[in-house]
Amino acid sequence: MIGSSLQPYIYSLNIFILCMSALGLLRMFITFWFANVYDYQFIKYRYAHHRRIKRFSPSISVIVPAFNEEKAIIQTLASICRSTYKKISIVVVDDGSSDNTAILVKEFIEVHPDNDIKLIQQPNSGKSVAINNALFNYDNSVLTMVLDADSLLKEDAIEKMVKWFLNPKIVALAMNVKMLTLPTFIGACQRFEFISAYRGKCAEHVLKTLYIIGGIGSTFRTDKLKNIGGYDTNTPTEDIDLTLKLLSR
Repeated sequence: MIGSSLQPYIYSLNIFILCMSALGLLRMFITFWFANVYDYQFIKYRYAHHRRIKRFSPSISVIVPAFNEEKAIIQTLASICRSTYKKISIVVVDDGSSDNTAILVKEFIEVHPDNDIKLIQQPNSGKSVAINNALFNYDNSVLTMVLDADSLLKEDAIEKMVKWFLNPKIVALAMNVKMLTLPTFIGACQRFEFISAYRGKCAEHVLKTLYIIGGIGSTFRTDKLKNIGGYDTNTPTEDIDLTLKLLSR
């Protein structure tokens, strides 16, 4: 009797799971479809403006907030310095690290005198405060990129990024991310998650539903970023708040 009384609930649960799975697959299909539309729009735009794109070379500041990043900071800086784009200034903000982050950055600056690299040291105040410190006190570039201290840039990443800003309607961009993970099941799941998330951003751009410019290498017009007061320092979702402030202007 108990088993038979549960059958309607089990049947309903199965129907619910099937419906949710179908909706998930439909969402994935729509996401990747509109992401491909985004790719087509970019190719079309690049073809139409290829001559202007070649001449377009605004200055860009790469702000790297760092807290106890001695294991990764040098690789990050080296990847920026290998960039094919040359009008770059780098601002590292050591947010009160207790390890050798600042020492390693100073040594890197000494052996790379041809690169425009500044080191700011401040008491531990949080990522948003660190970014704002660099933005308002040391950033005079046309564009501003915020890069995590444990991230690597491809050599042509910045060069590809800045070309989008030839369009005056573009205020901010998010960079595509590829994870460097071991060939494990968890690593494969992480890769799929990132691919889905960043292809999703492409689809949101086409559908005009993008609500967050976040992640590694997010890039902004510096004047627009300063006009809204930079990053909020009293919220854990500073990327979302920043994007919503930009959209409201």
